[in-house]
Amino acid sequence: FDGWQAVIATSVITVIVLGGVCNVLCFQLDSQFFHYFGGAENPTLFIANGFVLAALVGALGGWLLFTPSGQRRLDRLIPG
Repeated sequence: FDGWQAVIATSVITVIVLGGVCNVLCFQLDSQFFHYFGGAENPTLFIANGFVLAALVGALGGWLLFTPSGQRRLDRLIPG
């Protein structure tokens, strides 16, 4: 993959891994043990928030890594 296809693929993989696996694990831990982040009180918002943020982070990471404009931005942030 290259360019925007890689951005989309990165977003999908991130949603599956972070949004699916990690978010469900965090939800289970919060609703059963911690009761701190609102997993037991509002599970729909907790799960949806994890998927939305995973999609945004995946898109941002894919853009930075796999597009010329993102790579230029990274070069300015991390010289050398």
